[in-house]
Amino acid sequence: MLGMLVDDSIVTGEVIQRFRELGYAPREAAIRGTMSVSSPILVSLLTTMLAFAPLFFLSGVEGQYVAVFPVVVIIMLGTAFLQSKFILPNHLARANLKIEPAAWIEKGSRLYDKAIRKLLAHRYTSFGYLSLAFITIMFICISTLKFELHPETAIDTFQIQTEMPNGTPFDKNAEQIKILQERIRNALPQEDLQSITSRIGHHDRDIYGGSEGRNQAWALTNVQMKPYNTMKMDPRDVMKVVRKTVDDIRQEGVFTQISAHTVSGSPVLGKPIEVEVMSEGDERFIVAEDLKEFIASISGVTDVWDSRVIGKDALELEFDHAKLAAYGLSVRQVADAIRVAMDGLIMMDQQTASERIFYRLKLENNEDNHISDLKDQFIINNQGKPVALSSIARLVLKPGDSDVKHFAGRRTVSVYGEIDRNVTDLKTVNAKVKSFIHDYKAKHNLPQVSFFQGGEIQQQDASVGEVGIAFATCLLLSFFVLVILFNSYSQALLVLAVIPFGIIGVFISFLVQGFPLSFLSLIGVLGLVGVLINNAVVMVHTLNTGKREINEDAIARRALTRFRPIIITSFTTLVGLVPTAYGWGGYEPAVVPMVMAMLWGVFFGTTVTLFMLPVLYYINQDVRIFLSQKIRGK
Repeated sequence: MLGMLVDDSIVTGEVIQRFRELGYAPREAAIRGTMSVSSPILVSLLTTMLAFAPLFFLSGVEGQYVAVFPVVVIIMLGTAFLQSKFILPNHLARANLKIEPAAWIEKGSRLYDKAIRKLLAHRYTSFGYLSLAFITIMFICISTLKFELHPETAIDTFQIQTEMPNGTPFDKNAEQIKILQERIRNALPQEDLQSITSRIGHHDRDIYGGSEGRNQAWALTNVQMKPYNTMKMDPRDVMKVVRKTVDDIRQEGVFTQISAHTVSGSPVLGKPIEVEVMSEGDERFIVAEDLKEFIASISGVTDVWDSRVIGKDALELEFDHAKLAAYGLSVRQVADAIRVAMDGLIMMDQQTASERIFYRLKLENNEDNHISDLKDQFIINNQGKPVALSSIARLVLKPGDSDVKHFAGRRTVSVYGEIDRNVTDLKTVNAKVKSFIHDYKAKHNLPQVSFFQGGEIQQQDASVGEVGIAFATCLLLSFFVLVILFNSYSQALLVLAVIPFGIIGVFISFLVQGFPLSFLSLIGVLGLVGVLINNAVVMVHTLNTGKREINEDAIARRALTRFRPIIITSFTTLVGLVPTAYGWGGYEPAVVPMVMAMLWGVFFGTTVTLFMLPVLYYINQDVRIFLSQKIRGK
């Protein structure tokens, strides 16, 4: 923001300086200079505010995450505009300014004049080469550049989630967790390790409060490293060491489940891989196991687990339907009889003076009850004859579920997966899972089983869609404002034409530096729109002065007058962005993608504004003259 704040003041001050160089008195130069750029600066202010304003309307966690950005930008830019229009001119009218321009500006202006005249003389060739380069680079970037909603950067906290066999005593679990802690401590560099703590009884990692329940066989171990900017070992290498240690422990079979995860402050609500397998029957567990096996085989997947939590043993009946029919019984009759035996049946009630007493018929509840007592129960069939339960059904003791999870009103088991983002990316791995699900449904005739892919990929698609809508809204509103300023649709499009070239600069820089595009980098691109339009508006407004004289020399002379303010405003913006982008004096990974996008977008956008915008302006004038002549000829 520091670089953007001074843009309006630089443009106003430079014009006042130019009028002083032309021989005007300080007061007259301040008035004329301020008034000459009032309209383009006002429009630049509005377009910059419009670029950030759509962030107000982003929904979900991301919307809350970036809601403060437009508030700060709009307030600060509005204040800076008032300062540049009312306070700065008053100061410059009273200041004793140096009239001679700086030597480096003079030398740069001469070089720029030669270059722009050569480009204008070969404007169609220049535009052709630019378009070819734009299309080529765009194709390369789209095919190779990765996108991650919130990349894992500068992680300094890790969590290890463990489960022992159901029913494991608390003390035994605590003993194994101490061993786990010791092995993790020995594997990590002591100078980078800050603390290792464990909580036994749950493994809730959801920072938003979600819980999977409580169980004394579960535990969650936090590995806290020192701040990432003071660590000697790269955080990504630390995570590799943690995962390698966890894999070794997993092979020993002490824990039924053990997995390692990074902890990030990014607002991600789901897992990299998250699939709901929905069915009312137990076949969902079989399908989930097949899905877990496939996910584990994907390169880059570091851990796979599901949401099923085994609870107490459950007693199930396996019927012999042939004998059931022979004895004249139905499943409903047997189920009702067992329900009466276990839960009881109210036979009568009696009202006393103080309460109502209910008399329930059921099996006698003794401590010595066994499964055999239930097998020996008799059910009365349709002929009134008793039939032993053991002759028509078999009682089977199976592990039961501690709870039943539902999704969209159906029973479900969730399959989760973590990935190593240095090996694979979110889009690739979820595409493979989607393809497996499609083939699995085609191969196995299971119409009762359905799937839903959610998690981080769902959140990413929703966020990108909302940013896309915000971007389109920003462009549309900016276009209307520009049309009002220039009273021309074509010139409004000329200004907006700078934006794609600035975005290409963002793509190139991220690709070369090996950074993935992210949600915050898209927010940076959105804010970049206003910054790019700022210089382009002033350039086109200057090219329109003395509009009756349209030729190569006139356009070159007018473009030259914008060289100094554009260079200075871009330089100050870049100076404000570079330290944050590259961590000079401190590194904050949460904002680096956004700042990096604006940094390189401004750099490439400034180049296009200086060298290609006058060329596009000249071509636009050629087209208008050609069409005008055709219309008059007809």
